[in-house]
Amino acid sequence: MNPIQEAVSRGLSQAKDAKVTDISIDIETLGKRPGAPIVAIGLAAFSRATGEVYPVMYHTIDLQSSIDYSTGVDPSTLEWWLQQAPEAVAQTFNDKSNRWNLIESIAQLNDVFQYLGNPKPWGNGATFDIGLLEAVIDLTGMNIPWHHRDVRDVRTVVDLGRDLLGFNPKFEMPFEGTKHNALADAEHQAKYTVAIIRRLAPSQTITGLLKQERQDREDAQAPTAN
Repeated sequence: MNPIQEAVSRGLSQAKDAKVTDISIDIETLGKRPGAPIVAIGLAAFSRATGEVYPVMYHTIDLQSSIDYSTGVDPSTLEWWLQQAPEAVAQTFNDKSNRWNLIESIAQLNDVFQYLGNPKPWGNGATFDIGLLEAVIDLTGMNIPWHHRDVRDVRTVVDLGRDLLGFNPKFEMPFEGTKHNALADAEHQAKYTVAIIRRLAPSQTITGLLKQERQDREDAQAPTAN
């Protein structure tokens, strides 16, 4: 197991113990529209109650399987990748130590969400990361591991932090790792999202709401009497 997967395995266990209710999702693609090939997936779970962030999944995707389950490569996105830092390109396209077939990666994505109790997915924008990921999952015929009502938008939270609080940690918070590495992007996104949430609401309020949310979810999943 390489260092990244060791960190992910440890983060997954810690996230489970922390009873996280949210996951930040970042994908890297070869296009901007639904059906674009997905070349990397990164997930970082976070706790609104404590502000802790946990890496829980990182896969680069075998390019052939990525293209097989897509509507084709967008040339402008390919040109964009050619202009990015060599480290980002190498980590996304040349790193075989974290490479997965797309079908196996989607199966693991489902496993992570189930293991963590079906947390809410957060994407940067209402339609990009999660929308493109859902489109590709549909092309594979596999299960989307979240309910559409649970999808959350990071950009809305960023707007609220900036407009209501004058607080914009997306750019003020130091970025750790390589930009356009899916896991580094997902972790950074989780960090500034939870920082804004915790500024918007006192921790006691968040803890109470999350406790009620967990209870409501458990009640909904409990078997009903005949």
